[in-house]
Amino acid sequence: MNKNIVTILTLVIMCLFLIVQTGCEYDVAEPQWDKPYTEPAEPEITGIIPADHAPAGVNQITITGNNFASVQENNKVYFNATPADIIDFSPTSITVLRPNVVSDSAFVKLVSYDALVVAKRGPYKIDKVVENFGRFLDKLMLSAIGVDANENVWVAETGTHDITKISPNGDRTLISTNEKVVTDIKFLQDGSLILLQDHRDVAVMNPSAGEITVWKSVGKRVKFGDFDANGNFYAGGRRSGVVVARNDDTVEALDLFARDEILGLRVFNNYVYTYVDIGSPDEQTPDFSIWRIPILDAAGTLGTQEVVWEWNKIDAAKDSAESLLNTFAISDEGDLLFGSDHTQSLDMLYTDGHWEEFYKGIVATPSAIVVWGNNQYAYMVQGAPEWTIFRIDMGRPGAPYYRP
Repeated sequence: MNKNIVTILTLVIMCLFLIVQTGCEYDVAEPQWDKPYTEPAEPEITGIIPADHAPAGVNQITITGNNFASVQENNKVYFNATPADIIDFSPTSITVLRPNVVSDSAFVKLVSYDALVVAKRGPYKIDKVVENFGRFLDKLMLSAIGVDANENVWVAETGTHDITKISPNGDRTLISTNEKVVTDIKFLQDGSLILLQDHRDVAVMNPSAGEITVWKSVGKRVKFGDFDANGNFYAGGRRSGVVVARNDDTVEALDLFARDEILGLRVFNNYVYTYVDIGSPDEQTPDFSIWRIPILDAAGTLGTQEVVWEWNKIDAAKDSAESLLNTFAISDEGDLLFGSDHTQSLDMLYTDGHWEEFYKGIVATPSAIVVWGNNQYAYMVQGAPEWTIFRIDMGRPGAPYYRP
């Protein structure tokens, strides 16, 4: 036999041997089309909390059921066609933030990427919680708002210094014009308005005639203030410290935040709450924080201040290093409502220490001023460039206002 032919046959035999050996050595995956199809378990919604209806004040809605996707990102929740933000998850329970939906008959839909069927439950009622209030359409800067005992909202405008009254049904009446920019509004028992105006003189305005006179001279330029249950008035501004105008007509400027700027002040449950921009912040005195100072007696003696909350904790959690806290209000139970220039402008800090974005995607931004009234409404000034007012149904009252 020709040597070339022998060589070729030898090579062919060796190749066949290697192919056989390789086939024995490695397993080939079983074709998927040979396996029987197993249909994934259908997701099921068995309940919604609160059941049937999300009234005003409800910020979270919980959906309970079975066979939700095992990974949070594989679940999507819709109210009709509007998606909702998932903030907590398990295979049998999903909690979402209240969606930007108003409906008497919404359907809640759970889409699980692990299944072929969409779970659905309804109809579900979702109340309206925000409305434009007072028809401020001119985009003129607003400097202060206050709510009297009859739930009339009083608004001060920056450029004209006009002071306008808005009745609960939304009707507007121009009452007076002040000489200075009003920075805060509080009330006396007879309905008179106390006007702070970044000045040593605190003014008082007759609500019927609109006449404005000096109420007290407090010796420091003060922007924000509030009364306690005994008729003492606490105020503050830039480098003023906390000023106490006592019910015996004496005035004292305390060395509390005397080198800082007080950007908000509110009395609640025998404490003076202040929002302070600390001039020289450190670990003990953090910048842009809410502080509270105990009221020790009927004469308005104040104790030692303590930090309630540092704004940067919320700011950092929102991945925003530059958003600014503008304003705060207090509920009847002591929860703090924050208004900021963040794209999500309202946050709630609860008394148990946890916080959450409140009415996310429902309330306009930025929030320049928030005042929580006597009933269930908070009133928010939307800042630049719109400068309008929204009435927000919180579902519960704000902290009581003392009116001596």
